[in-house]
Amino acid sequence: MADLKIKAGAGSTNKLLIQSQDQANNDYAIQIGDAGATTLTNATLTNATMSAGTIGSGVTFPAGHMLQTIGDTDTGTSRATSSSNYSDITGLSCAITIAKNNSKILIHAHSGMTYPNSDTLRINIKRVITGGDTVNEIVSGSYGWIEKRGSVWGNTSGFWLDSPAQNAGTVITYSLRFKNDNNSTGVYWSHADALSSLIVQEIGV
Repeated sequence: MADLKIKAGAGSTNKLLIQSQDQANNDYAIQIGDAGATTLTNATLTNATMSAGTIGSGVTFPAGHMLQTIGDTDTGTSRATSSSNYSDITGLSCAITIAKNNSKILIHAHSGMTYPNSDTLRINIKRVITGGDTVNEIVSGSYGWIEKRGSVWGNTSGFWLDSPAQNAGTVITYSLRFKNDNNSTGVYWSHADALSSLIVQEIGV
């Protein structure tokens, strides 16, 4: 049986246009332009194979899907404090532009060489929302610490889950803070030989 061909008339601006029974004017179920460029409206693909293409920003991902990941690393810097008040850990921060309304933010922090020096090193997260005055600690899982290890260097990681309740397009900057709960000798978050990292991931809801 011969192939059935449906083709628009010759001309670079001519398209093959197909409407459903309730569509009119410039509403089309299928539009086929030059080189087979095809636009489908209100389409459901079943058992389809996609060999190439780009997923646009308007695509809705299922809840719990990781939307983006950004990170920052730093080495060659010693950071110490003997204060019982939180101070910024400079050199590590991540500014993330929210892609979806009300996303959750997962934050990972790691230091390869941490030294509590017989005291208690405590870290938490500072959140700054661009265009606003919101600077606060994260409530959920807000503290990470290494307690009274004596003169032992080690590594540590902290994890936080934030629910900033912001709309797409909002820029949020996350950074680390640390303090010494005992307020005596200095404690180190990192050392000159250590690699520190901060990773921020957006999770759609």
